[in-house]
Amino acid sequence: MVEDGGSSLTLTPTGAPMMVHADRDRVAQITLNLISNALRRAPGSPIRLELQSAEGMVSCCVADRGSGIGAEHLPHIFERFYRATPLRTDAPTGTGVGLTISSALARAMGGSLECESIIGVGSRFTLVLPAVDGSLLPRL
Repeated sequence: MVEDGGSSLTLTPTGAPMMVHADRDRVAQITLNLISNALRRAPGSPIRLELQSAEGMVSCCVADRGSGIGAEHLPHIFERFYRATPLRTDAPTGTGVGLTISSALARAMGGSLECESIIGVGSRFTLVLPAVDGSLLPRL
């Protein structure tokens, strides 16, 4: 667990090691963007990271217990410059392109970036990427 200004970050690996067909720098960029967004938009909320593998895909989820995103905004959050919250001086900073770039990078690697969110409950962003075939993994 990592503490950051009142927010906690929990990493939860599940099962065996997972490998994906992806550019590691781009995966890091996407993951750091999602964690950064969660820390900015859900201050004080626990942040949970989960790794799962199913049906030839690996998913990395970043979930928070922040205020959530309204259903009317969810279809637009990956659009360039879209903001679910009005611009205010006390609003979180950002340019409004992080999720757009992250989504485009995920698609370029054969994957996707998805979001589930409920007002008052929190948000869950999931990066899904193609898994490396388990038969190709070295035996340890």
